[in-house]
Amino acid sequence: MAPAIGQSLIVQPGTDGPIAGAVSTLTAALQQAQSGMTLELTPGTYSQQNGEQFPLVVPDGVSLRSRRSQSPAMIQGGGLWQAADSGQVAVCLVLSGHSQIQDLTLSNSGGTGVWIPFGRPQVQR
Repeated sequence: MAPAIGQSLIVQPGTDGPIAGAVSTLTAALQQAQSGMTLELTPGTYSQQNGEQFPLVVPDGVSLRSRRSQSPAMIQGGGLWQAADSGQVAVCLVLSGHSQIQDLTLSNSGGTGVWIPFGRPQVQR
C-alpha cells in the first residue's frame, strides 16, 4: 500500500539497508507512487543490476529527487519506449504531465536520458 498523497517515499538501492521502510528499487517505488508524492533517492546507483526495469516512467505529479547528501543518486540504464511520433527510442526516464526530477545524475549509454512525450514536467539540477 502506498503512502498518502503528499508524503515522501525513501528509495535505497539494494535489499538490505540502514533506513527502515525504504523501498529497494526505484521501479517498485514508481509502481506505488501517486500524484503529489516525492520519491527521495539515497546515494547509490539505480541500475538493471540492482533490479531496475527500464525505461522508468514517472507518473504525472510525482517528483524524484536525491535525498539530501553530498552526492546525487545515479540512475543508469535504458529500455525501449514506444514514442508516438518517433517509434521506439532507448530511454532512461519518461516524464510527462507535471512530474519532476531534481538533483539526479542520469546515464544511458544506448540512448536518451529523459523523454518527455507530453505535458510540462520540470527538470532541475
